[in-house]
Amino acid sequence: MQESDVGGQKRRMRKSILSLLIATVVLATLAVSFGAYRYFERLETLAASNRMEFYLRSLNEAFRQHQHLPFVLARDPRYSDTLDPEDIDPDLNARLRQLAEEAKLEAIYLMDDTGVVLAASNAGLPNSFLGQNYGFRPYFTEALAGQRSDYFAIGATSGRPGYFVAEPVSYASGAQKGVIAIKLDVSELQRSWESGADTVVAINEDNIIVLASNPDWLYRPISALEP
Repeated sequence: MQESDVGGQKRRMRKSILSLLIATVVLATLAVSFGAYRYFERLETLAASNRMEFYLRSLNEAFRQHQHLPFVLARDPRYSDTLDPEDIDPDLNARLRQLAEEAKLEAIYLMDDTGVVLAASNAGLPNSFLGQNYGFRPYFTEALAGQRSDYFAIGATSGRPGYFVAEPVSYASGAQKGVIAIKLDVSELQRSWESGADTVVAINEDNIIVLASNPDWLYRPISALEP
């Protein structure tokens, strides 16, 4: 074999080995990159899931912390049974005000069977519920029918969003019916979402955005609404 042929073979072999090494490095780099991508993707997914759990927990805690109160008040003789809706003691407003302040509720109010507010914790204040009629509200009609009800809505009197919980009440030994309700202020929770770094929304069963990190999204439907 001639010397030039041997030299040519060596060069081709070196090129082959070099090509193989380059291909190996490229494949190894791709494998490491893909593995790192999947690893960090799993980490990000886990972090997002944890953040979602945090928001869900804070939302549920805000809504559930006073859900028992309407049930208790509806069975308190001072707000039912012995109460004559035609003869409300003015001191009832003061008792409700004190209770609302202690519980940090926006309002506690008592209604007759037409939805007219007979007593309210915000009596005497601007935008008081006293004397207003909330018979059109779903939480009122459901509670008057005997079912505990909750509802998220913009306050018809205050104009502020809130979470309403209502319970049926029997007046005068069951001869007359009424409803007692509380309103939880959710503005603080809304502000905390707005100031956070995450994009997060809460959607009710009617597909309406009721809380959002972006205030421009509030009260918008996420799908077409029925007439």
